[in-house]
Amino acid sequence: MLHEMGYNYARAGNSQYFNPATYSLLELPSYTMGSTEKLLTRTRKAPEELQPGQILIFTIHGVPDILHPDYTTTPEHLESFLQLIQQRHYKVIALRELGEYLPKASVNVTAPCLATEDVFYDDHLGRR
Repeated sequence: MLHEMGYNYARAGNSQYFNPATYSLLELPSYTMGSTEKLLTRTRKAPEELQPGQILIFTIHGVPDILHPDYTTTPEHLESFLQLIQQRHYKVIALRELGEYLPKASVNVTAPCLATEDVFYDDHLGRR
């Protein structure tokens, strides 16, 4: 149904890495980034355990998220996270670009990759 409505991708949460060989593009696992103790621990741990062939998708609700404080990411934590991914030389893409990294004939991601939701990519990195 989602595909019929024009959606190519949909995230499902679950705090798991996306493996293109085993997950549906309309049920992408993702990690919720946040500054609460529970989410901050997951946010910091997720890139450290990322393996070749896996894609890490983060959902970023707001920097800060005033309406949903349990899911807020402080500017300081976002800056710290961005420094971490820069130091590790991860490729950051918008979710809308995911298809460029998924060959149609054989899905084979050879390096770790991080994807963000388009809202974060557009609003917080100033790219449109």
